[in-house]
Parts: sequence; C-alpha cells; structure tokens
Amino acid sequence: MPDPGLPDLATMTNGAFAVDAQVNLLEQSLTEWIRVFYDSPGNRAAVKLFANGMDTLIVFNHASDEVYYLNRMYVR
Repeated sequence: MPDPGLPDLATMTNGAFAVDAQVNLLEQSLTEWIRVFYDSPGNRAAVKLFANGMDTLIVFNHASDEVYYLNRMYVR
C-alpha cells in the first residue's frame, strides 16, 4: 500500500495554530481530550481526539482534497 503522504503538522508557521480542549464528565467518570490543528500556508488541518480508550487522528489535506482517518484502541 503506498504512503498516503500525511502532512507533517509538527512545523507550525505563520498562519498556523493548534487549540487544545479537555472535557471532564465527573458523573460518568469520563475525560475526553481534543486538539485541533490548522495550517493555512500548508493548506491542511487535523483533529486529534482521545476518548473512551480510542485515539483518533483525522487529517484534512485540502491541497489534494483527501481525508485520512487513523485510529488506535487502548486496552483498559
């Protein structure tokens, strides 16, 4: 299978940012965490979500009009 060419989001330049949010639902004993990346010069974005033992990364490559979904499950 060829490499899908995921963009490198580690390089943040002017016009790029990342935002983190954490949600704690005490009554359900749940914590969810989300990070949103946006890179205007690179024409890409990503959402990273960790919830219910699942680590999900969704990458939007607007230049090639592609979306990549990557999931990892953690055993509790």
